Order: sequence, then structure tokens, then C-alpha cells
Amino acid sequence: MWRHVPVKNPKPNAQEFIDILMGRTPQRRTPLVEYIVDDFVMRPIVVNLLGREWVTPRGDRESLKAYLDNFIEFWYRMGYDFVRIEIGLPFRENRLVAPDPASDKQRAWADEHRGAISNWEEFERYPWPRVEDIDFFPLEYINENLPEGMGLISSHGGGIFEHLSWIMSLEGLSLALYDDPELVQAVSDRVGELITKFY
Repeated sequence: MWRHVPVKNPKPNAQEFIDILMGRTPQRRTPLVEYIVDDFVMRPIVVNLLGREWVTPRGDRESLKAYLDNFIEFWYRMGYDFVRIEIGLPFRENRLVAPDPASDKQRAWADEHRGAISNWEEFERYPWPRVEDIDFFPLEYINENLPEGMGLISSHGGGIFEHLSWIMSLEGLSLALYDDPELVQAVSDRVGELITKFY
């Protein structure tokens, strides 16, 4: 079943991947694409197939580097043309939390009924994140340690609609579109400005 992984001699080609997506080159192969791989899926592959020691980041740079080395090696040895990592601004959102049945962690999802912002007073009090406070080290480290030919894809973990509907809640956003469209515009503008600055 696992005869083809890990790839013994990977030849990532991020540029060819981009060219195929843009229609600039005939497709000679099917690009291998994955949106995200959770640690509980990645860990047994890193340990059992790649023979590496799993390291969970503990808040210090050395454990984070070891984790990112495993992260890079996973994407490389699985045959991907890129490493994909999701880092974003910590927008405060109302979340519902429950144990994750697939791991020993908690899973969180958006509260669709009550958001962190439902009126102008909450908009003014909202603790908007600052791009200056973000630690871009994981992106910098991966970029500096990519195998030849590999690319880096980074996602903010949601676009303007996702963050807007998480900050205001889907129900709150839907009501505000009718009741107070200026509030929706203000939240949307602030989220968009911050994401643009982040990138």
C-alpha cells in the first residue's frame, strides 16, 4: 500500500506547478495538492515512514525549528511541490469548543449565533490585532530551508468573508447586512486592511 511513499528522490517543481495552474504549459503530470494536513495525520507518517523523531513546539525557537524541519520533510517526502502553512492574524471570535474525537486536542468552531461584534460599541471596543505583533519566524524559517525547487504557500486561514462571518457570526452578519450595512462595511474594511498589511 505504501510502496510509493516516502518518495525516495523527490523532484519538486513549484514553477511547473504554477505554470500548469496558469495554463502556460501542457500538463505532463497531475500536480499533487493538499490544503492542510493536521498534525495527528502528519505525526505517524513522520515517525513511522520517515523515521524521524516527532517534536511538538514548546514555545522556544529550537523546538519550533525541529517541528518545522519535520514539517518541511513531510511535504517534501510525500511528493509535493510546495510546503503549505497557515498563519494568520489572531482575530478574536466567539468559539464553541469540544473534545476532538480524532486526537487528544480540542476542536473549536465559530459560534454562528453570537459574534464578538454586533454593534458600533462592540466595534470600537474590539481588540483589533496588530501586524507588528505577529511572529513571522515560521514563514521565514521554512522559506530559508526549502529543498531546491520547492515553493512555499502561506494562507491567512480565511479570507475577508470567513473572518467577517466569524467575528460577527453568520447570523449576526446576515441581520446586520439589513439592519446596519455601514457596520458590516466598517468591519469588512478593517479586516481587509489588516489582511492586506499582513501579506
